Amino acid sequence: MRFSLRCILLVFVLAAIFCSPTLARGAEVSADRAYGHVENLVNIAPRLAGTEAEAIAASYIENEFRSYGLEVWIENFTIESSYVIEENRLRVTSENSMSYNVVALLPGQSDEIMVIGAHHDSVLTPGAVDDASGVAVVLEIARVLSTENLPRTILFTTFGSEELGLLGSEAFVRKHAENNIVVTIVFDSIAPGDENGLRVGLRGPQEVATTEWLDAYAQELAENLDFHVKSEHLSDVGGYSDYASFTEVDIPGTWVYWVNPQHGEILWPIHTLADNLDAVDNVRLEQVASFGAQLVRQLAEEDLEALAWADELPPLLFAAFAVMSTGAVVLSIAAGSFMRYKRGWSWSRAAWVFSFLTAAAVVAAYIWLLA
Repeated sequence: MRFSLRCILLVFVLAAIFCSPTLARGAEVSADRAYGHVENLVNIAPRLAGTEAEAIAASYIENEFRSYGLEVWIENFTIESSYVIEENRLRVTSENSMSYNVVALLPGQSDEIMVIGAHHDSVLTPGAVDDASGVAVVLEIARVLSTENLPRTILFTTFGSEELGLLGSEAFVRKHAENNIVVTIVFDSIAPGDENGLRVGLRGPQEVATTEWLDAYAQELAENLDFHVKSEHLSDVGGYSDYASFTEVDIPGTWVYWVNPQHGEILWPIHTLADNLDAVDNVRLEQVASFGAQLVRQLAEEDLEALAWADELPPLLFAAFAVMSTGAVVLSIAAGSFMRYKRGWSWSRAAWVFSFLTAAAVVAAYIWLLA
């Protein structure tokens, strides 16, 4: 069978179009890529905020984001006060040093922004779990979604100076105060653990608690993907992460992490010298990155106001029902008493009227609230 030169050229053009990475729906998550990111960041450790090592880590992350075809920039901020870290007989002092947030833009169809983040700094440890693992997950999610056109704009961000008190995420929130950020998801400490180790959200005081409707949404998705998932309480975890800088200014935020429920300290080995490559499980990295990519895709399409309202509605309905039912009881008692003392009804007849009016009012309130 003979083909003309024109037909052959047409075949090559069509093949180039349909095989183009810019048109393909993102690649699959790679456990090897994710583990490789952790390994590279551990080789830079310790990545103390404001040090040359942190700057090298930020540059590495910047180059990775850029290799996915994303627009990338670094936002510097100053650590104004001095700090001292003493751990394992090591001591570091820094004053008025520079720290970095790395930001990568995936444009969407609207100006509503979702922030997907982790922190790249560490304490005086290799920082494999805390939080090279979270950075690896964010990088993989960014790579997988980099060719997709989502309804919302995504800012993939790695924060500096988390270990000094969320300084990087606080600087980010201040800088982007005028932007329309609608939700943030932070991946911090994907520790090795059993199959039931996935956690979404943190319960506790308002200043550190994650957003419950967002936690519930993410947990439902995780369960649909056959994960065993729940939230933890601050008293059991012993810490929190960069999402708190967002929730503090009423931006919905959640925290995705992996724990070992069988260990006394469920986030072990963070903040110990055991937080090295031996503590990283590439299966967990792949699982969390796959879950994270799907979570970002779905949330980018959701009506977030409706999700938040649906979460708040049941307690509001219960409160309204309780108020209306109490009002019905009070009115019925008043009506029964009036008929007893003004009309001379017997107590049995007044009680019957009281019961009837109360039941009718409660049923009417129940039907109205469900409508």
